[in-house]
Amino acid sequence: MQAEEPSELAFAAFYADCVHETRPVREGFRLSLVFNLCLRPGDTGRPPRAPDHDDQVADVAERLAELGSGGAGDKLAWTLEHQYTEAGLSFDVLKNGDAAVARVLGEAAARAGCVCHAAIVHVQEQGEPTIEGEYLDRWSVTEQDAGDMEIDEVFDTDHWLDGWVGRDGSRPAFERIPLLPGELLPRGALDGAEPDRQWLREATGNEGITLQRAYRRAALVVWPHAKTLDVMASAGVGRAVAWLTEERRAAGAGEPIEPLVSRLIDIWPGDDSDTEGMGGPGRYNLFEDFGDEGEASSAETVRAEMLRLLAALGDASLGVRFLDRVVRTRYAGGEHDALLRVIELIGPRAAEEFLPDFLREHFASLAADNLTLLLEVGGLESAKGAWRDALREALRAVFQALPAALEAQAEERSFAWLLRRRQPLDEGVVRDLFALAWRCGLADEAETAARAVGSHPRSVSPHRTLPAALSALRGEEGLPATAAYAGLWRQAADALLARSSTAPEEPRDWTISADLSCDCDLCGRLRAFCEDPAARQERFSLREDLRSHLERTIERDRLDLDHETERRGRPHTLVCTKNRASHSRRLDEYAEDVSCMCTLLESAPDPPEAGTLPPAVENDVERLQQAVAAAAGSD
Repeated sequence: MQAEEPSELAFAAFYADCVHETRPVREGFRLSLVFNLCLRPGDTGRPPRAPDHDDQVADVAERLAELGSGGAGDKLAWTLEHQYTEAGLSFDVLKNGDAAVARVLGEAAARAGCVCHAAIVHVQEQGEPTIEGEYLDRWSVTEQDAGDMEIDEVFDTDHWLDGWVGRDGSRPAFERIPLLPGELLPRGALDGAEPDRQWLREATGNEGITLQRAYRRAALVVWPHAKTLDVMASAGVGRAVAWLTEERRAAGAGEPIEPLVSRLIDIWPGDDSDTEGMGGPGRYNLFEDFGDEGEASSAETVRAEMLRLLAALGDASLGVRFLDRVVRTRYAGGEHDALLRVIELIGPRAAEEFLPDFLREHFASLAADNLTLLLEVGGLESAKGAWRDALREALRAVFQALPAALEAQAEERSFAWLLRRRQPLDEGVVRDLFALAWRCGLADEAETAARAVGSHPRSVSPHRTLPAALSALRGEEGLPATAAYAGLWRQAADALLARSSTAPEEPRDWTISADLSCDCDLCGRLRAFCEDPAARQERFSLREDLRSHLERTIERDRLDLDHETERRGRPHTLVCTKNRASHSRRLDEYAEDVSCMCTLLESAPDPPEAGTLPPAVENDVERLQQAVAAAAGSD
């Protein structure tokens, strides 16, 4: 206002961080002074303190001692009266009654064996919006209308805590931890509160528009010290593993964490989506891991972190329990390095119990990883004796799993769009499998495995995979003289000779094999053109959709036809011209086959001790030599 007499001036003084509103000045002037209040060094006056309620500490401690013993959750969050930013939140800046509550609650928590932190409570809710009780037209609402809306019924909510601060001013890396129903106190603390933010989510498909609200409050959070692991696990088992890892690093000579690790193994979920093992259905989202990017950590990564923690602790019994309860059925390959460390920790006897079932479970999908693991187990210190026995039993389990792996690989090749991608049974897998069998003295098992490989040419290519694998196995002393090696070699030789003992003949006419996947009249005309030995080109004057159909048929069935659209006149014309693409591919294949024949000749089996090569092998050697010589002569 404007006044001649100073006594007529109006004024107000308040802290800037309290809820206030400044309206526009319609008449006169407003003068605002902004300043900091501080206590100068040397001032004898005592700074203002919150009321003293120490006489209530004992009662509060008695109530806190019951926390987590059957209530709604393992923790409670007491909302503070004043607003605090996440960066500015700490116990030494709490105001008035908040400071009094923090002192009582902190002291009571210490007496009751609980921990006390300050944190930021986040609440998000959404529901169907109304204005003055009226539901809204989903297509006519704009974001500007959100401020005037109410939620008729909340149908989804999310509560969590972050921005953690300890009583000593530390900032533990707890990150985001869910707040469960019944844990937010006092009851109804947010009833009638104005949201910090309110916005609309647009209608999509059959879903109407929703109004979303976000609330943010500071709170004091308390839970029993013994329940810290469970509180971390409520945010995801990955968070619990990360917390235990940090506890181990900081523990020094303090309290051992092995009991906590044991507890985590006990409550680890039954599978990657199961929540039963950690507090009941729907209570925890076990593998949700909210980092800075808000991305979920994979269960595979979490298992690897747990394995590394177990290896660092050096407790073999914990390692055995985790391998048996979790890794045995859910290994995914990414845990490989950490798994080897724990296998070395548990020792050969326990490994002999674990590895066979583990390999039978996973060899079909992770053959290469499994054999690499066995090679590394064979390379462990003292690989003879007990470790050698463990390796032998594990390899027997692999041989038992081999037929299923071969079948799975065949299905993968036929139905790749239906089945999850598996590791291929490539030359590395074949090499490692038979090299390990030879080193472990499993000659009979290897011979059986060789026959199984021969029965599945679609899983292990006799034309490419076997020659490469045999070339690598040639360096294993004594192995080329075994029946298994000779069996694999003959499979490769017979397959190559059946396909490429002579060079492909040049085409005699322009006939194209046309087993078309469509039998419509238009494709019938295309088939007739393909089977005509004299016709080189055909023109199809068709509307666009019919031309597209023919083009898709040509590409899908890999016909030896070049095609282009001639855009003159109406309708446009699809011009199809025969080519020699199949013959060119066959020539390339023949050249590769001859190269593989040379590899086989260099990798021919050795005669058994005090014996000679079987006649069948000698015959294949001679035929391979003739085929290679014929190819050289044709060049």
